[in-house]
Amino acid sequence: MGKCIVMALVDHKRKFIFIHIFKCAGNSIRKVITDPNNSEEVGSGHANARDVKELMGKEFDDYYTFTVVRNPFDWLFSTYYYVLYSGHTRHKEKVSLLDSFEDFPRHYVEYMMDEQMPLGSNKCTMLKDFVCDEDGNQIVDFIGKKETLQKDINTILTNIEMPPLTVPKINITHSKIGKNYKDYYSPKLVDYVNKTFADDLRYFNYEF
Repeated sequence: MGKCIVMALVDHKRKFIFIHIFKCAGNSIRKVITDPNNSEEVGSGHANARDVKELMGKEFDDYYTFTVVRNPFDWLFSTYYYVLYSGHTRHKEKVSLLDSFEDFPRHYVEYMMDEQMPLGSNKCTMLKDFVCDEDGNQIVDFIGKKETLQKDINTILTNIEMPPLTVPKINITHSKIGKNYKDYYSPKLVDYVNKTFADDLRYFNYEF
């Protein structure tokens, strides 16, 4: 989030599109799949699939598309720490004024998601909005999970005709190391996320 070059990664030789959702191991995946001679960035900063499809037109449907998601509870916690401590996000000033993580999920929904951004740009949305069109239809071929990253990346590599590779750990938020997101959720906050992110939790089969 913020100033970055992590857009949707398109490889024209191997015919794939990687939808890079923030704080879902995207930089680690890029390290494995990027070919400097054939890879192109489309959009600007974590573009969602529907924007990439509009930017690419009919060509989008000819490519194998994939992404990786994360438990929304953990994703919100990781996003909070990234915004707070990375030093270069457009949301840092306002997030730094919050009393604690307890206030962040509501801030994300009511303020960060309300920000108007151009086509193909880095929008704060629900996870499902990264992979579906405006009618809620999934337009990404494969959705992996950070919790099963190595297994899922091997599936992806098979589909893009690459050998199995170990995914490195990159762009770790060091201020979050050793912290378990479950320790930072009050019952009230769990209830809020369960209700507000109900579609994401149900669609990707996650729970607290």
